[in-house]
Amino acid sequence: MTEIVSEFSIEEKKSRVLRKALSLFLSLGIRAVSMKDISDSMRISKKTLYALFYTKEILLRACIKRLIELQLKEISSIEDMPIPTIEKTFLIYKSSLRNIANQHSSFCYDMKRDYPNIYSFYKALYKDFLNDKIYLMLNESQRNEEIIAGIDLDLFCQINLFRLEEFFSNRDIHQKNHQERILNYAILISLRGILKNPDLIDWK
Repeated sequence: MTEIVSEFSIEEKKSRVLRKALSLFLSLGIRAVSMKDISDSMRISKKTLYALFYTKEILLRACIKRLIELQLKEISSIEDMPIPTIEKTFLIYKSSLRNIANQHSSFCYDMKRDYPNIYSFYKALYKDFLNDKIYLMLNESQRNEEIIAGIDLDLFCQINLFRLEEFFSNRDIHQKNHQERILNYAILISLRGILKNPDLIDWK
C-alpha cells in the first residue's frame, strides 16, 4: 500500500488522522468505526496508524480533545463579535446544542458503554468549557439586570445544557431531521424565559 502521508511530519500525520477519525466517529458512531476503517479511508497501513496511536482508545481520547478545541475555537469567534453579551450567550448556546445534535445518535452511547473513562473525561471537559463560557456570560447578564434576579443559573445550565446530550442521542430525533426546530424550541423557550426583556434580543 502506498503511504499517501509519507511526506508529512509525525505531528502532521497525527493531525490528519485525528481529523479523519473524528469525522468518522461523529458521523457513524464510535463502535461502527474500526482502526482498519480509519487506515483504509486514509490509504495508510494499519502499522502506520498504530505507530501514531497505539490503541483505538488513545486515538479516541485525542479525538475528544480535538472536538472540544474546535468547539472552543467556534465559541471564541462568537465572543469577538461586537454584540451584547446576552446575544453572544444565545449564539454560543445555539452552537453548543447544534454540535450535540449533529453527532451520530450512538456517539456518546458508544463512548459511555465501551470507553467509560473517556466518557467521563469528555463530560468533564464539556462541562468545564460550558461553565467557562455560557455560565459566566449568563452571570454577567444577570449582573447587568438582563436576566431576572433570583434565577438559579447553575440549575438552568444543568437542565438546559448538560442533559441535552442524552435527548439528542435519541435515534428518532436524528431520523426525522428535526434538530434545528428542536434547537430553536430548546433555546427560545428556555433562554427567553429568564430574560427581563426578551423582545429586545435578535433571536434569528
